[in-house]
Amino acid sequence: MELTLTFAAEWDGDLEIYSIQADGSGLTQLTSQPSYEHDPAWSPDGRQLAYVERNNLQERLMVADADGQQGRMLAPEALGPIVYPTWSPAGDRIAFRNLEDLYVVDVETGEALNLTENTRPFPLELSFSADGSMLAFNAQSDVGPTVNNKLFVINSDGTGLRDFTLSGGRSVRRPAWHPSEDLILFEGSGPIEGSELYFARPDGTIEKLPRQATQEAMFPAWSPDGFMIAYEAHTFDRLQVVVVDESLDVVVVDLSDEADAEAVISSYSWAPDNRHIAYTVNDLDTGTVGVDLYVLDVCDGTSVPVAEAVYSYSSVSWRPLP
Repeated sequence: MELTLTFAAEWDGDLEIYSIQADGSGLTQLTSQPSYEHDPAWSPDGRQLAYVERNNLQERLMVADADGQQGRMLAPEALGPIVYPTWSPAGDRIAFRNLEDLYVVDVETGEALNLTENTRPFPLELSFSADGSMLAFNAQSDVGPTVNNKLFVINSDGTGLRDFTLSGGRSVRRPAWHPSEDLILFEGSGPIEGSELYFARPDGTIEKLPRQATQEAMFPAWSPDGFMIAYEAHTFDRLQVVVVDESLDVVVVDLSDEADAEAVISSYSWAPDNRHIAYTVNDLDTGTVGVDLYVLDVCDGTSVPVAEAVYSYSSVSWRPLP
C-alpha cells in the first residue's frame, strides 16, 4: 500500500505542487503554472486536490483532479489571502481564513459563506468537527497591552459562535477536533506554566491532558484514528507521541543530538496509516533556502529523507488511502 505525500517547492523558478512516495521514490510535479501554487490539501476521498494559487499578490482557492490538472477556481481573489484550506469530513466544503474572517466554500457551487462577518474574532487556525457541523478556531479577540488567543466554536452555517476562556490568561494555539468524538485538542500557553495540552468539549468543559511528561508541549495533532497525539517539545527540536489511553509519552525524533548543526522541526503531518509522520527540518546554521522533508516510522523510530529545499511556508498533505 503506497503512501503519497504532497508539498510545494520552488525548484523551477516559482512555487509548484509535487507528490512523492513515503520512501522518497516517484517524485511527480502536479502543477506547472507561471503563478505560485502552495498549501496543497487532499479531499477525504483522495480524488481532488485543493491548493492556493498566488499571482501578482492576489490569491485564490483552486481545486484540481488528483493529477493536478483541470484546476478550477473556488474562492474569488477578493476574498484573499487564502490561509489554511481545510476540507470538511464529507468533502463537500472547504474552510479557510483570510486576514479578517473565516469562510466555508461549497465545492460544487463555489458559493462562499462568511462565518464571522461583523463579529469580533480574527480567526487564526481552524478545524472541522467529525460530522462537519461545527468548526473550532483560535482567534485574537482581546485588545489592550496583552493580546491572547481564545478558543472559539461556531456552527458551519455561521450561527452559534461561542468562546472558551482558559484560566490564567493563557493563550490558545492549534485547535484540532478529534476524528470521531466531540473533543477538541489544543495548546494552552502562559508566561508561568509554559505550553501544555488541553481538551475542550463543545459544552465548554476544559481539562488538561493527564500525566503530561514534558513541559513546553506545542503544536499538537491527533493521529487519524484518534488514539495518539503528536506534539513538538523542548525548543522545537523534539517530536513526541502520546498514546492517550495508556498515558504513554515517547520521544520519536530528537534533533538535539545533532552536534554539528542547530536544527528545528518546522512542521509535521500524520500519515493516514497512523504509523508514519512527515516532518520538515529547518537547519538554522546553514542559511539553506527551504526545509528538508523526512518521513518517520513511529513504530521502529527510523526516519527517511524524502526531499530537500521544500517550501517552508506551505503545508504538507498526505493523500488518503483508497
